[in-house]
Amino acid sequence: MNRDDISADGNEIRIGDKSFLAEHPHPIKKYVIVDDDVIVVRFRYGVDDDIDRNIAAFASDGHRLWTVEQPDVPPAHDADPFVNIYVRDGQLRGVTYWGGDYRIDHETGTLDDKKDSR
Repeated sequence: MNRDDISADGNEIRIGDKSFLAEHPHPIKKYVIVDDDVIVVRFRYGVDDDIDRNIAAFASDGHRLWTVEQPDVPPAHDADPFVNIYVRDGQLRGVTYWGGDYRIDHETGTLDDKKDSR
């Protein structure tokens, strides 16, 4: 699977001629591919049970694998807690509203290796 095979609109992810809904009350803002078969998405923030956990991973069949661990920062309230996701040197990373840049374990969603991105 490569980026050209995937598109997202609202909460729908399309892979070639198949599609699935990423279950979350807010739309997808960005997605990246990890290990050729895992799609990691960042959702627009909203007040719900996943407050400050707006990153999730899905298998190519639509099965939700994990939701990111809660970052060790104050609640964002009306801002996106994670404002960016990216892959660098094979590592999935997430940047918070407060400038924390975390490595995210792409198999579990746990956070480590926090750096200050400001």
